[in-house]
Amino acid sequence: MVDISVVETEETPGKGLNGVFRLPDGDVFEGIIGNERFMQESGVADIGLYTSVLDGWKLAGKSVVLLAIKKRGATDKGTFEPEYRLAALFGASDPLRPEALNVVSSLRESGISIWMISGDNEKTAVTVAAMVGIPAENVIAGVLPTEKADRITILQNTAPKRPRARWHRFFHHRDSPKSKRAIVAMVGDGINDAPALSMADVGIAIGSGSDVAISSAKFILVSSDLQSLLTLTELSRAVFRRVKFNFFWACIYNLIALPVAAGVLYPVSQRRIRLDPVWAALAMAFSSVSVVCSSLMLKTRWWGVGFRPKQER
Repeated sequence: MVDISVVETEETPGKGLNGVFRLPDGDVFEGIIGNERFMQESGVADIGLYTSVLDGWKLAGKSVVLLAIKKRGATDKGTFEPEYRLAALFGASDPLRPEALNVVSSLRESGISIWMISGDNEKTAVTVAAMVGIPAENVIAGVLPTEKADRITILQNTAPKRPRARWHRFFHHRDSPKSKRAIVAMVGDGINDAPALSMADVGIAIGSGSDVAISSAKFILVSSDLQSLLTLTELSRAVFRRVKFNFFWACIYNLIALPVAAGVLYPVSQRRIRLDPVWAALAMAFSSVSVVCSSLMLKTRWWGVGFRPKQER
């Protein structure tokens, strides 16, 4: 093997890596490896010769990685070589998780709009999105790591929002600025996803992801199985349903019990029905205890009162 020494390297986030290398004979070469945008910005001129090959890889859902090199200084013929030349082309792909298609389909059926933000080129991103059932118009491609948080803000302000329930409009006559925009949840596991996870209304990190992403998220999925997303959404809906149930149950209970405890039945009944203070205190305690017990029931898997994910029903 040739002993090549590394003189210096520099990473360009979201684009690639460039470095300077020295061969045993003293020749020094500059090399860059990264995506097409990085090659074009670095002045690589012969990308067009491989357009058909690269397009074929993109349509197959592969990420395109290019390697270009140039020699520093004078060549053997005494001329200077100013341009990079392509030395290698790579088409890399990561197999989709088997549960991804079902998860995306279930989320869309529940009324959640699914978007994909990718740093890859548009053709590859659209192809991968189609494999899991995400529409092409919901794909945002070519996004740099520093731009992901901005894309989340754009989605919050421009994406169609779900209509509010009637009970929400009844209790909220004046909408807050947050209620006038879409609520965005972001799922990510990489270091580059951390700013977007912080910017999203709900940041969800995969448990096997980087520590930076986990620390930036509001929810952490301990399991790497994407089915956990369905469990999370089902559980959140179950919690909100239970909150509303407890609220209306407590209102109805107190509307009936408070007048009785105050003696409203005493003058209208021949038997002079009244509630002793001890029983009134117990009835008041039962109001709070019943709400607490109703909430704790979610931790069980009892039919009708507990929570069970759909896949376990």
